[in-house]
Amino acid sequence: MLWYKILESIIKKSDENDKVVKKIFDYLVNELKTKYLDNYGIELSDLLETFIEKRLYLEEILEILLAILDNKEDDEYFYRREYYVSLICNIYNDKEKQLELLEKYSYDKNICIMYVEKLLEQNMIEKAIKVLKKGLRNNKYNKKSYAKKLEEIYLKYNMQDEYKDILYKIFYEYTSFEFETYLKIKKLYSKEE
Repeated sequence: MLWYKILESIIKKSDENDKVVKKIFDYLVNELKTKYLDNYGIELSDLLETFIEKRLYLEEILEILLAILDNKEDDEYFYRREYYVSLICNIYNDKEKQLELLEKYSYDKNICIMYVEKLLEQNMIEKAIKVLKKGLRNNKYNKKSYAKKLEEIYLKYNMQDEYKDILYKIFYEYTSFEFETYLKIKKLYSKEE
């Protein structure tokens, strides 16, 4: 762990003209390109964050990460996709570029939720709802995640009919009669009802 902190410290105190930092970056790029980085613990990957935070070699990092993502686009179980997309979002200052990137990879459940969060930050509530509904239709394994996010949005924006409807769907279709959801449904009715 100490070696990682030393490298991180060197990067933070240097600039693009520093030859040692360039060698660290070249090593990291080689590990990314040869896919060895996927086998390491998170420490080596975190050096990418340090370069991005310091705004060093952004174009090269962007090019490499986009190439990796394009090669893995069909791989449904590429576990680093979310991490790489979040790094690219940190490189992009432009909100439109971030939204385009997130939309492109929104077939991945976690990235879809990131995309919805960004849409909500931009007050694009209707579009966020459409994205989640599309996820419900197209994804057979993660329906509960999309439905729970819809529940959260409907509650936050006081969309009572939609909220009630999604609670019933969560209860009957997306979970095995989850007690927590039952209690939420029960709160919608008076004692007499």
